Amino acid sequence: MSKIDITHKKAIHLFQLGQFEQAILLLKEVLRINPSKEEAIFYLANSYKEIGNYNEAIFLYNRLIDINSTKANYLINLALLYKNIGKIDKSIDLFKKVFQKEPNSKEGYFNLGNLLRDIGQFNASVNSYEKCIGLDPFYFDAINNLANVQFMLGNIDDSIKLYRKTLSIRPKDPYAFNSYLSTLSYSVNFTNETIFVESKKFNNLLESEINFYDKSSLSPSKGKKLRIGFVSGDFRSHPVGYFLRPLLENLDKKKFEIFSFSNNPFDDSYTVTLKNFFDSWLDIKSLDDKTAAELVYKSKIDFLIDLSGHTGHNRLPIFAFRPARFQLTWLGYWATTGVNEIDYIIGDPHLIPPNNDKFYTEKVLRLPNTRWCYSMENDLDNQSKSLYSKKRKFTFGYMGNFAKVNQEVIDVWVSLLKEFPETNIFLKSRIFLDTEIKQTFKNFFVNQKIDPCRVTLEVHGNKEEYLKSFLKLDIFIDTYPFSSGTTIMDSLLMGTPVISKYGDKAISREGYSILKNVALDNWAVKNKQSLINEFRSIAYSYSDDTRLKLKERIFESDLFNGKKFTKDFEVLLENLTK
Repeated sequence: MSKIDITHKKAIHLFQLGQFEQAILLLKEVLRINPSKEEAIFYLANSYKEIGNYNEAIFLYNRLIDINSTKANYLINLALLYKNIGKIDKSIDLFKKVFQKEPNSKEGYFNLGNLLRDIGQFNASVNSYEKCIGLDPFYFDAINNLANVQFMLGNIDDSIKLYRKTLSIRPKDPYAFNSYLSTLSYSVNFTNETIFVESKKFNNLLESEINFYDKSSLSPSKGKKLRIGFVSGDFRSHPVGYFLRPLLENLDKKKFEIFSFSNNPFDDSYTVTLKNFFDSWLDIKSLDDKTAAELVYKSKIDFLIDLSGHTGHNRLPIFAFRPARFQLTWLGYWATTGVNEIDYIIGDPHLIPPNNDKFYTEKVLRLPNTRWCYSMENDLDNQSKSLYSKKRKFTFGYMGNFAKVNQEVIDVWVSLLKEFPETNIFLKSRIFLDTEIKQTFKNFFVNQKIDPCRVTLEVHGNKEEYLKSFLKLDIFIDTYPFSSGTTIMDSLLMGTPVISKYGDKAISREGYSILKNVALDNWAVKNKQSLINEFRSIAYSYSDDTRLKLKERIFESDLFNGKKFTKDFEVLLENLTK
């Protein structure tokens, strides 16, 4: 083997280790001797891509295509690089060339699907993923991404079928199971009992490969501060972060030490804010489950609290190692985790009524009034002083996750528009980036004999713009069976009344729990007719000071009493040690 070949091999090894800067130096040396060495150019281009130098990577991929124009993957990678620098039209043109060269390129259709999804062309992305799967029915990532898009569009039963297919391909993948389980609650077709039975299967993925720590060796420290460890991927600008903050701010530091086991995919400015409340911040996103569990164990944690359940960026498998004496789940999820080694779930009397305890593998602990307390990322005061204007038509609507919107919800909207012909509807969602989807919604209302002038569809903007949009609403209509949480809090904070239908699942009772805590039980309804009746009551009694009175009421509630909430939380944990 020649000296240049040794250098080339070493450069590839450095690339594989993630040492891209060092790899670049060696690859340049190789190309100085042999400027047309295709593999060296390939690794140099990808090294530049990994360090974010997209322009240099683009230049090198164009060289690769000049050297070998037969490889469709070079065109695909170049298309993705143009996407990274915002040249979307150029990227799409390159994908067209991919299919001219290789009409059955499953990689091409998969990556085009990702591009179309990211730019808001959701229907087109579905079509591209389906072409990929048609070429390879077992292409896991394409099936999973298609399921994710169908979920976002509210096609819940379709997404569940696709998630089941991912499980048939990777039956032992806990994170594939996470997506499947969390999606079941969005469907009207699955009962508490069915979700419970399916959730218990998750533990089977964990038990066979895990040796538990000796529970008796994990007794709480006597005479010392109790250590609380929170596990989450949502220590950032995320509902979990907003609801966690009041507790972190008010925990008695004479009694408790607070540890973060962060699985954040990225940090943001709110992460910095949250970090200040922790005694120890430990990043576990690059650690495997066993190593992360060992870190928890060595940290001598008394209460290990999962904040994610089966939602994204969770680390539930860590809990199966039993690294802490008391293991709980709280805040970020609504159903049972199904993990045998999680002892407790924290709820409240309104969210989980006693007759639903049988649907949890965990023992249900209830805080006295509410399982959550909210904090504001933005100063809402100046934004929420706008008063109701009689100059515009009375407007109701929804702004939130459209995965929660099903035919039953849409039927309620139509009934309200027909029952109250002087009202308008305002809907706000990311899915309206897709002009085809937006037009489909408009056509639907026209077919229902609703004047299109009464229908406003907007795309989600930034947080400030989202909050101001509540001032365009006079009533927020919640979704069912998957109730809103954060969005209801924001609506009430902006002085916009909320009507929430509730049922027997915890996830359909979040709005009920919130409204119960602000003594607005009448805004929580059991059926469609009650919703229409309550709508009439609110609309006919609406006045200039409705918003201001509602703001005053919510700030006086337990939902914003961080000190009281934290005291209740402390007592709940301390009682476990007695």
